[in-house]
Formats: sequence, structure tokens, C-alpha cells
Amino acid sequence: MELCGIYMILNLINNKIYIGSSINIKKRWQAHKSYLNINQHSNRYLQNAWNKYGEENFKFKVIDNFIDQSLILLREQYWIDYFQSADEECGYNISPTAGNLMGFKHSDETKRKISTRMKGKEKTSEHLANISNSLKGRKMSKEVKEKLLKANIGKKHTKEHREKISKHHYGKKLSEAHKEVLVNSRKKFTKETVLEIREKVFSGARVKDLMIEYDCSKQTILRIKKMETYLEVWESNSFKDNVDLEVEVDKATRRVKLTHNQVVEIFTEVSRDKGKIEFYAQKFGVSTNTIYNIISGRTWYDITSSLNTDKNSIRRDNSSGITGVKRQEREGRKIKWIARLTYNKKQYAKAFNTEEEAIEYRKYMELERDKGNL
Repeated sequence: MELCGIYMILNLINNKIYIGSSINIKKRWQAHKSYLNINQHSNRYLQNAWNKYGEENFKFKVIDNFIDQSLILLREQYWIDYFQSADEECGYNISPTAGNLMGFKHSDETKRKISTRMKGKEKTSEHLANISNSLKGRKMSKEVKEKLLKANIGKKHTKEHREKISKHHYGKKLSEAHKEVLVNSRKKFTKETVLEIREKVFSGARVKDLMIEYDCSKQTILRIKKMETYLEVWESNSFKDNVDLEVEVDKATRRVKLTHNQVVEIFTEVSRDKGKIEFYAQKFGVSTNTIYNIISGRTWYDITSSLNTDKNSIRRDNSSGITGVKRQEREGRKIKWIARLTYNKKQYAKAFNTEEEAIEYRKYMELERDKGNL
């Protein structure tokens, strides 16, 4: 409940007093301190004393409180007379008669005049520092936050305002401590939850269902799957102990890097049994597409090309490094090099016995295409 009553501001050095009243004493004291700290208080006597003696030499005290707001001016007048606070030798009150702005509101015209008068005025660095200090530690209530949110819904910054914000922040660099605070503020999952999400992804759970269950975006789920976020989880020893082989994460791309032995194991085992694709994807922390690319020869060809497979080995289309030229090998047939070019929804393809012939044909077709002969 808001405290209604009479308060005093006492100067501990010379014992001079300011008497005031409010239907919300706590809020009024905060307003007094705010204006005094930025040198903008309406009472020049109190402001000058505050500047001279400092905040630490003033004491705020409630001297009378009651429920009936109709008594507030009578009680304030009583205490002004009692302490003689309107006498410049005894206090800081400007007027000997009690009065306040309870329930008063400026007209739109007055507000406009005040706004016009204040525009263009630049605050000094000291003034800004005082404002900052007066606001430190102050926390807004839930009701105030909701009011601010509703008031700003639908509002958009003007182009001029955006340029000012950009200019203000241009060239500023965040400290490491600030960066850490920002990163941690965006993280809402514990280590156990992250591991749980990743396990469900590789167990076949739909990303859409996980988004709803954990109240997060699709991007968050996919980044957890690829180990591109929550790096402290993947780098911890407890995670490494839970996998059969140590997983190395590329610091530049934040993606899993497979070792030579891991690629050999994937190619050998999955080529024999495609049912192990999901198992190896989860084991090494990669996608099923990565496994498919390894066994089809699209990636890690420098390792897989030297491996011998049995009769159940699958067809491999191995790139020569030249776009549109691929090596094709089938069981029981000669190796062929295929040169392909797609243009105007038509595909031109031809088989050659050597890679050099295929590359030359591909280059020839590109020239014909550029000349408009195709």
C-alpha cells in the first residue's frame, strides 16, 4: 500500500529542514533525489544546499502518515509552522503556506511549450553522469514494464532517429565481460537439456515438435544438432566420455571434423549395411547427408578412393574436381569419365575413357554455349 503523509529532508550539517507532503511518499523522495542529483530541482535553496554539502549529509524522514488524503494540506501546514521551515534561518521551504500539485496536470499547450523550450539543449557530461547514477539500482515493477511495452507496440523509429543511434554506437567495441553477459543472457538451456535435445534429434524426433516442446526456434535446434552453439557442452570431458570416439570441433566453422580412421570406419561399415547410417551420424555428431556423401564418394574422396569394397559396394560417382566432369564406376564394367552440361533445360552428356578427354569436351561445350550455338 502506498504511504501517504508528511516528510522532512534534514540537513545534518546545519539542521535546516524542508517539509513536504505526498500521497506516495516513496515515489516523491525518489523524484526529489533524481532532480537534486541532476541539478534540476525546483527549490533553489534546497538545490544549492545539496550541491554544497552533498547527498550524504541529508536525511529523509517520514514524520506524519495517515489514510485520509483530505487532511494532507492541513497536516503539512502544521509541520511547516512547527519547524518554521519557511524561515530561511531554519529551513528550505519557499512558501510559508502549504500547497502541492496533487492531481494537477499540464495542459497540452503547456506541454508543447516545455517541449519546445527543452529541444536542442545539450546536457553536460557531469549532468549525464548524475542522471546515470540516480537511476542505478532502480528496478521497474512488472506493471510499469507492461505499460511501457503497450505504449511502444507498433512504434517505429524514424530514419533520422535510426541514423542517430547508428552514429552513437559506431566504432564502439564491447568488452569481453559485456560479450559474455550478452551470450549468457541468450542461453536458456542447461547442459542436460542440450544433450537431451540432440539425442531426440538423432532418435528421429521432428524438429517442429522439439520447437514446441522446448519453446525455441528451428535454428536453435539445428545448431545444437551440429554442435554450433553451447560449445562448453561439447568441449566438456563429460560429453567426450559419452561418445565412442573423440569428436573434434573446428574452431573456425564450429563443425565436427572427422578423422581419417572415422571416415574409413563409416565408408567400410555403411557400404555393407545402409541401416547403420543413423547410428554413425549420431556416433560422430554429423548429419545423415554427411554419411551419404562419404559412401557415395562426394566427400573425402582422397580416403575412400583407395578403399576396396566387396560385391555389395554401392555405385560411386566421384568428381574429378572439374564441375560437370565425373568418374563413373559400375560393377563389372570399365571405368568411364562422363562430361555433362545442362543448358536451356537440355542436358548434353558424353562418356570418355580418360579424364583429359572428358575435360576437353566439357570446355568445348562451354565455348559453344557462350557463342550461342547450343
